[in-house]
Formats: sequence, C-alpha cells, structure tokens
Amino acid sequence: MCYKCHLEKNNTTVSLSTKTNTANSTTETNQKKCKVCALPTNSKFDICFKCYSKKQTDAPLNTKDTKKPFIKACFNDTDFRKFNQANIQAEDGHYVRSRAEVIIDNWLFRNNYRHIYEKRVIMESDLDAVVICDFYLPDNDIYLEFWGLENDPKYEERKAQKIKMYNENKLARIDLYATDVDRPDDLLAIKIKKKVKELENAK
Repeated sequence: MCYKCHLEKNNTTVSLSTKTNTANSTTETNQKKCKVCALPTNSKFDICFKCYSKKQTDAPLNTKDTKKPFIKACFNDTDFRKFNQANIQAEDGHYVRSRAEVIIDNWLFRNNYRHIYEKRVIMESDLDAVVICDFYLPDNDIYLEFWGLENDPKYEERKAQKIKMYNENKLARIDLYATDVDRPDDLLAIKIKKKVKELENAK
C-alpha cells in the first residue's frame, strides 16, 4: 500500500495524552508525534496526514529539484477509463469504448472464444494496484491488451507500468495494436492461436 493510501485509511488523530481519572490519580500515555507539527499520530510513518496533505498542496508546480516525488500513488486503471465511456455495443451485447474494441469483441464472439470485457486483474506483486485488462479469455487464462494510442507520454508510461506488472506476476498476455485489429481474421487470429498453443505446450 502506498503512503497516501495508508494515511487515508488511518486518518485518525489521537490526543497527546490519554487521561484516566481515578479517585486520587491521573495516568498519562504518550503517543508518537509527527516530525513536522509535533502533534500525535497513530500512523506508522513519522508524518501525520494533515502535514502530508499540506506538503503536497504547497509543492511548487515548477521546480528544478531532481529528487524523487514525495510519494508514488497506487496504479489505478479507472483514472484513464473514466474519460471514455463504454457506449458502443458489440454483437454479443457487451458495451465497449472504441471501434477497435468492437472489432476484437466481435471476432472473439464469432470464433467461439469465451471472453470477459474489462476484468480486474489481481497483481500479487502489488495488491493495491487497480489493473483492468481489455479482454480476458477464461478458458485459456489469457489477458488481451489493446494499445491504441501513440506518441502520448502519459499513455506510454501507463502501458509500461502495466506490462511490467504482467511480467512480474507471470501472467499470459497478448498485446494488440491497430494493425492487428485492421486484419482480425489474419493477424489477430494468429496472435491468439499462437499464444493458446504456446500455453498448451508448456503444460
């Protein structure tokens, strides 16, 4: 879990001392203090959520500081998808997000490949990461990813992160591009059949 998620999950503040009044005595228990504001915090880190949030807000937009970012947020595939609605219907009833995905979905349907559209992928190396594949073939345990954008730095960064996680977790993946979609009965079919055969031979 990244630092931000940990703090949000444990965003509670405890008092500097817990006083227990008895008839003639008071007991005080000291708590861990934030290194910035000196207020108590129950976080396992040495900075409280309030100071962490202020640090992020006050960070200059333009800086020559070459240090690494203060935190690295958890990977979240839904951030990319929320700007592109799934409102195009394929032949099997699935609603997808692009013409390319319609072609892929229709080809899978016509060729009797059971498939799930946009399945959550559990990455054992990072259980907090929200990774969603484009298509999943449950009978073959294969994930399909269509990479439709080019020359987009943010998209390329996201692509590299996803591929790294697939490789780290040793998950079978097929990368599809515009050229494959333009020739579904040729290039797309070959890629899928090759991967299925490869997995069968590996058993």
